[in-house]
Amino acid sequence: MRKKEAIATCPHCHKNTDKVHQSYQYIVRDIPLSSWDVFLNVNRRQFRC
Repeated sequence: MRKKEAIATCPHCHKNTDKVHQSYQYIVRDIPLSSWDVFLNVNRRQFRC
């Protein structure tokens, strides 16, 4: 799954912005599915508003 929108709403002022301040990628290990290892790639973006 991927989020297609480049605009996000600030949780503090509730305004829409597309100015990315920082971006991080986290790889989270989830519980195994049968004999498969499961990993989640999470992209965290911080915006300026």
